[in-house]
Amino acid sequence: WAYTRFGGGSPAELRKAGIATRLGGDRFAVLLPQHGVAEALAWSVRLRLAVAGLGYLQEGRVLPVSATLGIAACAPREVLAHALARAELACKQAKARGRSEVGVYERANEAAGQQRHALARANLLAALRENRLHLDVQPIQTLYAGEDFGWEVLLRIRDSRGQNLAPQKFIAAAERYRLTAALDRWAFGTALDLLAQYPRACARGMHLSFNVSAQSLESDHYADFLLERIATAGFQPEHFCFEIRESAAASLLDRAEVFCRRMASAGARVALDGFGGGLSSIAHLRRLPVGLLKIDGGLVRRMLEDRVAESLVVAVVQVARALGMQTVAEHVESEELRVRLASLGVDFCQGFAVGTPEPLEGMLGRRTQSRSLAQGG
Repeated sequence: WAYTRFGGGSPAELRKAGIATRLGGDRFAVLLPQHGVAEALAWSVRLRLAVAGLGYLQEGRVLPVSATLGIAACAPREVLAHALARAELACKQAKARGRSEVGVYERANEAAGQQRHALARANLLAALRENRLHLDVQPIQTLYAGEDFGWEVLLRIRDSRGQNLAPQKFIAAAERYRLTAALDRWAFGTALDLLAQYPRACARGMHLSFNVSAQSLESDHYADFLLERIATAGFQPEHFCFEIRESAAASLLDRAEVFCRRMASAGARVALDGFGGGLSSIAHLRRLPVGLLKIDGGLVRRMLEDRVAESLVVAVVQVARALGMQTVAEHVESEELRVRLASLGVDFCQGFAVGTPEPLEGMLGRRTQSRSLAQGG
């Protein structure tokens, strides 16, 4: 298997070598039945150079195109998914060295990766034991009135020195060692405990959005847990929104449908996160009673320079309108981008141009104080 990431066309060199397929987005896989690792390496270098010779013409500018490739041997009668996973690991390692690189899978590299995962798991478990978790929120704002619509709750973990870990530092380990469901429950329970301390902050029209991991979605009881906690705390489901990644919904469609219908029937909002970044299916979308589509941040970031990305954003808005849904643009990082999104009919936006993350408790305290002043006490 040769696992490759690149954008642009497919050179003739690729068509001659073997069987190629698109995995999704900018991810491709090539099966080279008559090649050994050495031959595959030589072929991959030629392909990398051929891709580097391509150019993408946009508004008079030639944009560079690059490919990063990973190679893994495939034994006779081996499960191809296992070889593909090794090729992807080699590709990730090559990409870590820079763009337009070629990497070959070696077991020593896998052992090093497993060691890093084990260390990340140990650090994550230590953070849980030592209560080094906290919650931030980032505002979601209406694009028309410029008012806060709600906040997305973001889980943060501090290292032993008190510094926040980047999400990619712990999410991969949490997923690998089946800890994301526990983190989801901790985040929601902790947020409700804080809300109980600031009841006046939870005014009509306020929404807190929580991410629902694939591991939580696999559970038959997660919806029960959420609704029971909401009822016990004395709040209404209408104040909460639950975000499911499009990729998780597609791979767990039946469970996602059950979860969405249960939460929607109770009055909570449900959002499909990262929509448009993969091979979205309208047929799947029709099965899920979601009220919000969160447009993939990668598309949003590129749309001012990439007409294709902007066209995809427009298509998502049109689909949402046809299905009676609203849209949220993620990663809005400039005023120019915010204005453009409003002109396209996007309903809400989220990103550094709207507001940076802040502690949940600080936001609740500020809202409580503002409401008290507005009411004269």
